[in-house]
Amino acid sequence: MNRNGTLNHTGDSRSSVWQALPILDLLLLLIGLLLNLTVLALYATHRRLRSTFSIYILNLTFASLLFLALYGPLHILSTTASGGHWTLSDTACTVFLYSTNAPPAIIIQAHLLIVANRLWALTRPLHYRHHHTPVTALLLSVTAWVLPHSISLPGIVLDAGERPPVTVTGVCMLDVDRLRVWAIVGEILLAIAPIGFMVAANVFLLCRQHKRRKQRVARALSLQRSTRLSVHIRDTEQPTAAGGHLPGKAADASKEAQENAAPREPKGGLLLLAGLTVSLLICWLPSVGFASVNIFIRVKLPHAGIRGIAGLLFLLQTALDPLVLILTSAQLRHATHRLLCSGRCRAQ
Repeated sequence: MNRNGTLNHTGDSRSSVWQALPILDLLLLLIGLLLNLTVLALYATHRRLRSTFSIYILNLTFASLLFLALYGPLHILSTTASGGHWTLSDTACTVFLYSTNAPPAIIIQAHLLIVANRLWALTRPLHYRHHHTPVTALLLSVTAWVLPHSISLPGIVLDAGERPPVTVTGVCMLDVDRLRVWAIVGEILLAIAPIGFMVAANVFLLCRQHKRRKQRVARALSLQRSTRLSVHIRDTEQPTAAGGHLPGKAADASKEAQENAAPREPKGGLLLLAGLTVSLLICWLPSVGFASVNIFIRVKLPHAGIRGIAGLLFLLQTALDPLVLILTSAQLRHATHRLLCSGRCRAQ
C-alpha cells in the first residue's frame, strides 16, 4: 500500500502549499488523539462495554493512535518546512514513509474486520454465536497488524537501503518505479480489495434490510386480513351449550405470525457499519485514487496542495471513527455522558 504519491513533498514551491493546512492538521491531530484516548478510557473504566466485539473496536483505536503518533507530527513538520523540501533526517524520512504505509493499511484492515464481523453476525447468527470467541477476535486482530507489516516493510527497507540522502535531495518519497511490483501488490491487497469488499458488504446488508422490511409489512397485512376474517367467523358462529362462543382463530394467527416473523436487525449495528464505511470512503478514496493512478498509469504526482488536503483527510478520519462509534452506540453515549458530567451526575 503506497500512500507515497499523496503525502510527500517533492520540491514544490512553498507558495503552492496552503498556509492554513498545518494549523488544521494540528487541530485534527489533537482532536483525533482526544477522541481515541476517550474511547480507550471508556472501555478501561466501564466493564459493561467489554465484549468480544469490543476487541475489534479497540484494534481500530490502537491503529489510529499509532498513525496519529507517527504520521501527525512528521506530516505537520514536513508541511511547514521551508520551500516544501524535506529538512529532517534520513531516519525521520524512513519513519514517515512507514507511517504513510503500514498504519493506514492497519486502519483499513481494522475497518474490514468490523464489517466482516457484522456481516457474519447478521447473516449467520447461530453460526456466529457458536464459533465466534474472544480468541477468534484476537487472532483476527493480530492478523490485521501482521499482514500490512509483512507487505509494507520489505519495500520500505529496500528503499531505505538504496535511497539517496534526503538531506541532499530534499525529497522523502518511495521510488515507485523501482518498487513497482511491490507497490501494485500492496495497493491491491491492502487498499483496493478491502475497500471494495466493505462497499459491497454494506450494499448487500442494506438491500437485505430493505427486503426484510418489505416481508414484515407483507406479513403484517396478511395478519390483519387473517384476524379480521377470524373475528368475522367467530361472530357468526352459533353459541355453545355453555353460552360462550367457539374459540376464535385470531389469537392463533397472531401467535403464528410472531413465531414466523424474521428477527429485526439491530439498527445500531447497521448505522455503525454505514458510518465507518462512509468516513473511510470520504477520507481515503482521494488518496487511494491518486496512489492507484500513480502506480498503474505512472502520471505525475499531484499538486502539493492536493497532497496536503489528502493528509488532512487522513487525520480527519482518525477523528471521525471514534465519533461514529460513540454516536451509534447507546452504551458508549451513556458512558461518555457520565464521563463528561463526572461528579455532577453523582450529585444529582
